[in-house]
Amino acid sequence: MIGIIFLRGNARLTYPGGVLHSLLHYAFSFLDVPVTASAAERLAPSFGGRLHRFAALEKSAYSSTPVWLAGFLAEIPGCVSCGSWTI
Repeated sequence: MIGIIFLRGNARLTYPGGVLHSLLHYAFSFLDVPVTASAAERLAPSFGGRLHRFAALEKSAYSSTPVWLAGFLAEIPGCVSCGSWTI
């Protein structure tokens, strides 16, 4: 059983449910990059920047890399502390 912490307590998942949850969480973290890049691109002129889609996407992906590495390393048994090295 794998547990997930919610606001009011823990929920127990079966092994396949936990794997599915991890994969979906990882996939949605990749979908977050274009959304964040779009927001950064639209906000850039208000901070004196210019509209540049590729630069916004590049910065968004670059800033998400430590989170992806920590999430990947946290899934390796016995390597829980390895995830904190990347942050």
